[in-house]
Amino acid sequence: MYVKTIITYAGPAWGALISTANWRRLEAVQSIALRIITGSPWFVRNTVISKSSQVPSIQSTITQNSKNMFIKLQQFNYNHLQSIGKMIGPPELNRNRPGELTRRT
Repeated sequence: MYVKTIITYAGPAWGALISTANWRRLEAVQSIALRIITGSPWFVRNTVISKSSQVPSIQSTITQNSKNMFIKLQQFNYNHLQSIGKMIGPPELNRNRPGELTRRT
């Protein structure tokens, strides 16, 4: 699905920074697209559509992409790439870093 690749572009970088409300908005976009693609009527629940189409949620896709990216980064021979998710800004800002997405459930 081309829309999903556009929505999840650079997801490991921004996924840890967005709020729960924004995750719900992204999931709503996916639900609308799945409803149009499957031709489901309005009374069919979004959970039924997503389970029957076997399309993972955007949040789980971005989380899995982030985990895969950080696993691959640890295998590189270059130190600056291995620590790419750890060196963003001073820690006293209390912002989530890209690596935090891999520790969420």
